[in-house]
Amino acid sequence: MKKHILYWSVCALCVLGLNSCELFGLSYAFDYDQKHGANYGTLSCDAFEWIEGRKDNDMTLQFQAIERAGMEEAYHADGYTFFVMKNNVWDDWLTSYRYSCIQEVPASTLRTYLKRSIVPGKFLTQDISVPVFVQTLDSTVTMRIYKTIVAPTSSQNLNALRAGWTNDNGLINQVGMVTSNLEPTNGALHVQSARFTFLTK
Repeated sequence: MKKHILYWSVCALCVLGLNSCELFGLSYAFDYDQKHGANYGTLSCDAFEWIEGRKDNDMTLQFQAIERAGMEEAYHADGYTFFVMKNNVWDDWLTSYRYSCIQEVPASTLRTYLKRSIVPGKFLTQDISVPVFVQTLDSTVTMRIYKTIVAPTSSQNLNALRAGWTNDNGLINQVGMVTSNLEPTNGALHVQSARFTFLTK
């Protein structure tokens, strides 16, 4: 009998925990360093300064790519949404194109990729109710930004934002975010879980 009471008590606590915005005191709103708070996404610097501040940590390759492409001004510019990649995702990008380091990649190639990862306007998850199609800084490519519908306490998806480049045939390679809704002083910034690519038929 005691086992049954204990079992049902634990089940009730789990249900209560899963139906709240916090689970065992852990908020589901995290900043980049996994700390929670009311203004978890607000930064006191612009996108380039934030990346530069992490160049010795997990944004080394993003910083190197921006420098090599001569794109610093684009990341200082106001009114944009920036999609950036941590070192492990850049490593995957380099491997897929058979480069061993950023310095081997032609500056023009990096410039094109980075331009396709910046869109005019400020797009945060909470502001998106329907998919948004927006032209990237590389005017030949359109990005689709949208959010998935997930339970507010889903451990599977703390960041519901998705984005991807659209092809003429309408195919999209959707990419999730490991961190979303950072707000530098010049727009919005999202950290991708994988690299953007084009899908083919």
